[in-house]
Amino acid sequence: MSKYPIQAQVLHEAMTRQGVNRASLARQTGLSPTSIAYYLSGEKMMSFTNAVKIAGALDITLDYLATGNPTYDTQTPKVVNEDEFSLVQAFRSWMAVSQMENKMSRHLFLRGAACIEKSQLIRKAVISHLDQVGGYYLQQIRDGDQIVGAALNPIRDDFEYVLIKQKDADNERRMILSKQNDTWSFHSDVFAHYGVQYLRESLSRNASLIVLDETGGMELRSKEFCDVLYEALDTTPCIGAIKDCDMCRKVEGDSVPEHCAMPVREQYLKLLTNNYSTKFLFVTTDNMEKNRHRVLQFVNANLPQPEGGLYSPLSAY
Repeated sequence: MSKYPIQAQVLHEAMTRQGVNRASLARQTGLSPTSIAYYLSGEKMMSFTNAVKIAGALDITLDYLATGNPTYDTQTPKVVNEDEFSLVQAFRSWMAVSQMENKMSRHLFLRGAACIEKSQLIRKAVISHLDQVGGYYLQQIRDGDQIVGAALNPIRDDFEYVLIKQKDADNERRMILSKQNDTWSFHSDVFAHYGVQYLRESLSRNASLIVLDETGGMELRSKEFCDVLYEALDTTPCIGAIKDCDMCRKVEGDSVPEHCAMPVREQYLKLLTNNYSTKFLFVTTDNMEKNRHRVLQFVNANLPQPEGGLYSPLSAY
């Protein structure tokens, strides 16, 4: 007889629903196929750590994995023995802490490599609500097929929201980054002027949500920009992207002494974590879809909703 039949049944059903076999689940979680086989047979009880990995890979809640109930059930679940019940309790304790953290998070920032489409996730989530959204975003500027810079653009309903554009006279004056002879240059005066202007505009029109795409780079050395940045963080829910570390180093290069190249960024990240109730999502190619839903959930929670329920911008995809 199986020692842990509920675990075996729920795991088998979830894998079948997702079209995932034992080998595939092992690859996604980093667990051995033998361990997956033990869990499927109910011969061994999965550890809490492995259960978190499996639940994430199968896109199910920990409570469901433990009990077979689709939602949290205050009643004691049907379990086989004390070991299984202890794991259920551990799941629920973890969920309670996680739900509290999500509820308390006022700001959401995406982190990940420069090639990851963090800006695209944000754009698709807010594009249909630009009358309620403010802030700024970086537009990649190209000359033919070559990336030659990035321009700072406002987010508002009377301005296009395009992430890639060919270089022209209009976006050239807002370029905060430019590349020449394989060397990147940061134009702090442009960021200080336009960055402050766009955030001030957003605050004055009482935007419900402010986009900060991106922060965490050399703009943090501008007192004028930081003053309005922290005012936005103090008063309005914000969603944004954190500049990739490698890109920061490329831009800073030898223009900033090594002893002060990264501490300003690290101080900013600590402030976001400790003082501003910020949640970070680490975006990878493997979890893109899951984080898309998390971004939408955050946006929905912070924008006034139309009658009839939550907005789901399927047309943006």
